[in-house]
Amino acid sequence: MFNKKKYLKIIAEKPDIFGNIPESILSAEKIEELRQIPRLAIGEIYGVPDIEGLMHLLSAKQPDAFLPTVSYTGTEYGSFDALGQLLKSIKKTVEKELRIYFLEPLLVGSPGFWWALNGRFMRELSDRFGFINPCFGCRLYSFALRVPLCKKLNASIIIPGDMKPDNDDSIIFTSLPAVKYYRTLMLSFGIELWYVDRNFQTGNAKKNSRNFHENPKNRILRCTFEDNYRKIDDSFENSSKLNKYFEVFALPATGRILSRTLSGADVDYVKEASDTLLPVEKAKKKKITRRA
Repeated sequence: MFNKKKYLKIIAEKPDIFGNIPESILSAEKIEELRQIPRLAIGEIYGVPDIEGLMHLLSAKQPDAFLPTVSYTGTEYGSFDALGQLLKSIKKTVEKELRIYFLEPLLVGSPGFWWALNGRFMRELSDRFGFINPCFGCRLYSFALRVPLCKKLNASIIIPGDMKPDNDDSIIFTSLPAVKYYRTLMLSFGIELWYVDRNFQTGNAKKNSRNFHENPKNRILRCTFEDNYRKIDDSFENSSKLNKYFEVFALPATGRILSRTLSGADVDYVKEASDTLLPVEKAKKKKITRRA
């Protein structure tokens, strides 16, 4: 099950576990074993999920197995003991009540990828799109991290750690417009996102569950950029250029990185992000060079 010592070692070193997953983490024999599972759902674990909601989703969808995954960026912190306890609790509930095979948790991460998408060009992104908020790109990064894993395991299902968005979503990066783009990216690689539906509960049970899930203090793993999109009075506004951010930069850059990674080529994450931002300037430079 969850190996705290092994997890802390990986978190301390922050290796690139993205396209090439080390044999020590996922052996070729294990990959072949997992590929034989007809409907394998890969779960994203990063905080305190609505376990009742997750159970409802798994019961309705009935995958043959559930593989929990934890990703890292270099910006998270929290209680790893609590994370281990959470995974044990989910395992016990899923296996005992639903009879769904619960696999050993897997860690993935690529701080270099995260930096290229969210950190390196923060000034440029602010100038072009009018906001500084790595949360959108970070969520996109988290989904993209799991694409090579899905391809290795012949899986086409990911269960996000967020709940299904609605019109009054109080977390900006899980809003309906943002989730539309997450789905677009994943569907382009043949992967479905199965969100836990917050609306299966009614009355006070639903309200209490929602408030608990969306309170940052209840998350086991937290981020150093948490709530950076909120004003001092705790309110926030979506940028008018959010669509442009996704369509001009975030989706194309992530797609380029994923395509090269899946092809087995070496990937310079920053170069791929830079080339996405500067296609016009590069074309002009080539024309000038040819004339010379």
